[in-house]
Amino acid sequence: MILSIPLAVIGLVLIYFEFFLPGGLVGILGGLLLIGSAFVFAMEYGGAMWTTIYVFVLIALLVFTIKFALFRIKHTKTKNTLYSNQDQEGFFASSFHEDLIGKEGVAASNLNPSGHIWVDDKRHQAVSNGSFVKKGEKVKIIRGQGSYYVVNKIKGE
Repeated sequence: MILSIPLAVIGLVLIYFEFFLPGGLVGILGGLLLIGSAFVFAMEYGGAMWTTIYVFVLIALLVFTIKFALFRIKHTKTKNTLYSNQDQEGFFASSFHEDLIGKEGVAASNLNPSGHIWVDDKRHQAVSNGSFVKKGEKVKIIRGQGSYYVVNKIKGE
């Protein structure tokens, strides 16, 4: 009992912290400590009845810990989310420049199907719209997708 209760408390605290820390390792470690606590308790007392009671108490405390963590998350500034938005301030998802759509450029590398193109003396990521494009061939940007452009090879090259 001297070792099993501290193991259980540390395991529950780690499971609580798992809701606020990314990765999953803290939760796994907390779960292993809870299981270890039950085994240590069973070895110390050996009685099936007391071990069963101890396991049910651990399960009840685990449910309470999870409900408390979800309650804390729900009552923070960022409503109805499990994720912190603080680390996302100033972040912009990569996007393409719409003014380049329709312009022509030159393949800076082979596009099979992806590579780089030169448009307006700037290098951009591009994906060929189906056909293989050799380095140096002329291409036309037909649309943007995410952070790259979709291009067609200009016929007659």
